Amino acid sequence: MEKIIVSKHESVEKYLKEQEIVPGYIKRYPFVNEDFAKGKHIYGIVPMNIAALAGKFTEVKITLHHSEKYKEVSASRINAQVKNVRTYIVTELEEERIV
Repeated sequence: MEKIIVSKHESVEKYLKEQEIVPGYIKRYPFVNEDFAKGKHIYGIVPMNIAALAGKFTEVKITLHHSEKYKEVSASRINAQVKNVRTYIVTELEEERIV
């Protein structure tokens, strides 16, 4: 299964590689669409509809201030703010009606 990192932050890629969570050759993408995500193992943060198309989804939960989310953040800041790295298999269910 192909592995990819999805993050706007280069420092997230650096963190994942330094912690040996992913191999050094894995590529990072700032975003992915549904077609590209299908069947891949995604590391990072993506919407649930994308996670459901992936073969596996490893959430890299990071607590950042809103002002930090759209600019590059230092590796030391990322290291301090990573809260969880957990892997899931997300399955889309048929629409359920709430009565």
